[in-house]
Amino acid sequence: MRTSSITLNNAAGSVKSAFRVLDLLEALSVASEPVGASELARRLGIPKSSTHMLLATLERRGYVVGDETRRFRLNPLFAAEARGWVGGSRGAVRQLAREPLRTLAQVSGESTFLGVLRDARSFEYVDKVVSEHEVRCDAELGQPRALHASSVGLVLLAYGAEHELERYVRSASLARLTPATLTDPMRLRRELATIRKRGYAVTRDTNAVGAAGIAAPILDVQGRALAGINISAPTSRFDDVLARAKDDLVRAARSIGAELAGRQARAA
Repeated sequence: MRTSSITLNNAAGSVKSAFRVLDLLEALSVASEPVGASELARRLGIPKSSTHMLLATLERRGYVVGDETRRFRLNPLFAAEARGWVGGSRGAVRQLAREPLRTLAQVSGESTFLGVLRDARSFEYVDKVVSEHEVRCDAELGQPRALHASSVGLVLLAYGAEHELERYVRSASLARLTPATLTDPMRLRRELATIRKRGYAVTRDTNAVGAAGIAAPILDVQGRALAGINISAPTSRFDDVLARAKDDLVRAARSIGAELAGRQARAA
C-alpha cells in the first residue's frame, strides 16, 4: 500500500509539472517581449524555484531562449507557428466560440469574427463566419489590425492591463484610417471607459468607410480580455443589427468566458 501511495503521489507531481510547462510555453507564446522568470512565476502562480528550473530545462531543450538579463522568449523557430502548435487559452477560446459565431451570424444575418491580441500593438482575427448577403463584411484571418480602429481592438484595450493601455497610447501611432478613426489619446481613453461601463464596443466607419461593428470581450477569471467576439455589417444595416443582436452577443461572450473558467478550474 505504501508503494502504491508513493507512485500515485509521484504521478500527481508529474502531472502538475506537465501543466506548469504548458503554462510557461503558452504564456511565452503570447508575450510581446521577453519575460523574466520572476514575472512568469507571478503571472502563473508558480513557485519561483520551480519556474527557474522548468525554464532552464526548456532552454536546454531549445524551446525557449534566454537573453543576457535572463529574460525568456519562445524560440523563434517555434514562435512563427506558435498560434498553431500552442493551444492554451487561445485554442480553447476558438473551440468554444465556434458555435456561438455561427448562431450570432444566423441571428444577425451578418458576418461574425473572433479576435485575439497579436502583440502589444495589434490584434488578429482567428475565426469567422461570413454573411450570405451579397454586400457584406469580410476580413482575412491572421492579419495584424490596429487596436484603436475596430470594435474588437477596442474591447481588448478596454479590458487589458492598464499599463499595457498606457504603453499603447504612448508608443503606437494612432493612425487615421478613415475620418472617423479615434486618433486623439484623450478621446480614446474616454471611449474605453465607456466600453468598460456598458460591456461592449461599437464602431462605425472607423476602420473602413461603410463598415460598422459591435464587439464584446471574452474575459478570464481576473476580468482581463482573452479575446473579442464581433458582429460586423455594412453601416447602412448596422442599426438594425445593433437592436436585434447586441444582447445575444454580450451573452455569448459571457458564456464562453464562464465555460473557459470552468474548464480551467476542473484542470487545476
